[in-house]
Amino acid sequence: MSALACISVDLLGLPALCRSLSIPERSLPPAGFRAVAEHATARLAELLDRRGLPATFFVGADDLEDRASAAAIGALPRLGHELALLGPPLAHLARRAMAAALREGRDALERLEGHRPSGVRLAEGALGPALLEELEHLGFLYNSSIRCGLGVTRRPYRPSPRDPFRAGSAKLVELPAGTPIIPHVPLTGELLAWIPKTLMPIAFHLVRERDFVALHLQGVDLLDESDGLGHELAAKARAHRIPAAIKLQRLSEFLEWLRDGSEIATLEQAARWLAPRLGEPIG
Repeated sequence: MSALACISVDLLGLPALCRSLSIPERSLPPAGFRAVAEHATARLAELLDRRGLPATFFVGADDLEDRASAAAIGALPRLGHELALLGPPLAHLARRAMAAALREGRDALERLEGHRPSGVRLAEGALGPALLEELEHLGFLYNSSIRCGLGVTRRPYRPSPRDPFRAGSAKLVELPAGTPIIPHVPLTGELLAWIPKTLMPIAFHLVRERDFVALHLQGVDLLDESDGLGHELAAKARAHRIPAAIKLQRLSEFLEWLRDGSEIATLEQAARWLAPRLGEPIG
């Protein structure tokens, strides 16, 4: 059987990315405020459409407040893609406020698409027993928040209700983001952008034998300074300074390899297929 592979994209807007990196939002050129929802989304959708590949796009409620951005994102399901919730910042929130923030994001996506999202992705390290319980209470089928380097399995699993970073018998399924190529080096768009071209086939070879492959992209992976990143944000990562055309070509080449050796599915499709194979849920 071919490997099961999933492509996920965090459509984190550049203003939110600036805030997460302690960069003033005013450092962004005007074009940067819609660059992810408009340019990055369109470029990736076109690239995927040419190959007939589905992907899961994680979207935050804040990025749906702008009408043009919401329209660009709302077109993705009609192209065969999944929309899932990119969770809001939850650090230091009380449990009731945390649940309300997640419900607000879930409902914003439901209004946009017409049905509730099946999945959620949270900030790294945010997941804990209380939050896992809230995600199940809100009806999420899967979570995709575990990143490389946290010392847990890199294969899909049911989390433990007491320790979500370990396998157990929770209702929802954990689909880790970014298959590690080597320990602590996940398969991401940023990695594909800057590794030497001669190492690309090696990177693919290191993941092709896995039964589950997760490629984790960010909206910014499809942009460059000409799209409105601004100098401060561009200086934060080597991949940000690479022309978008080169990054698209690298990604295109990798997707060709992935398509030839894998069954590509959205995360929702993967979760529904894997859930019965991961043991019985609790309760």
